Amino acid sequence: GIRLTFEVDNLSQASPATISRCAMVYMDPVDLGWRPFVKTWLHRLPRDLPETGRHHLEKLFELSTDDGLAFMTRRKKHQHLPATDLGMVSSLCKILSALLDFMGKNG
Repeated sequence: GIRLTFEVDNLSQASPATISRCAMVYMDPVDLGWRPFVKTWLHRLPRDLPETGRHHLEKLFELSTDDGLAFMTRRKKHQHLPATDLGMVSSLCKILSALLDFMGKNG
């Protein structure tokens, strides 16, 4: 017989029946929140960043991210392009990655 394998970018349009037939567990990233994304980002930072630096960054995220997202939610009407919480956290991580890369190369 022939076997076909399909890979999809997301399952946003799949029915629960389709997901269960494929023996998958689908969790919407929005339902997970920002913490798993940040933990993964911290884990993927360059190895030359000391563990204490990673731990400090994690604490800073814990202390400020929820308040920052609440601030942005309260001012949503001023945003020209709406952004999801995860999208804003992802952008923050990209900015911090660029800063860390710059500092690593230039001191």
